Amino acid sequence: MNDALHFPFHHSMALAGITAVGFCRFKTGACGVVAMTLPASTFTDFLATQRADYRRSLPERLAQIDLLWCRVRDDEAPAQALADLERCAHNLAGSGATFGFAALGDTARALEQAVVPLLGTAGALTPAATREVGAAVEALHRCLSGES
Repeated sequence: MNDALHFPFHHSMALAGITAVGFCRFKTGACGVVAMTLPASTFTDFLATQRADYRRSLPERLAQIDLLWCRVRDDEAPAQALADLERCAHNLAGSGATFGFAALGDTARALEQAVVPLLGTAGALTPAATREVGAAVEALHRCLSGES
């Protein structure tokens, strides 16, 4: 193949805790390198490791969301806690989809959408807002435990 350059490589993937050794192919195009390929088994193993690590991190992520929600409800710096809650929900929504947890990502997106209109508001939440955000947090619990 004329548009491919083959190089031996040794690359440490520190985030995954693995080292890949083999050959990669750089496919060139008008803008330079556009793709790098690895043996399918290496890539599949890498994704499986990442997905398992992500799954193990979910209870801690949910505990962080619970803590922030408690701070909002208890009126402990609610503006900052709401901003942090929105950020956590946003991150969970994106990472859930990335790692193959689409339902979790969708549920986290609903929490994010419930919190966004409350950002920058002064004072305590209205009862309706409290119910809406609380229901979204409960939905995350159900989704993580497999009930929904």
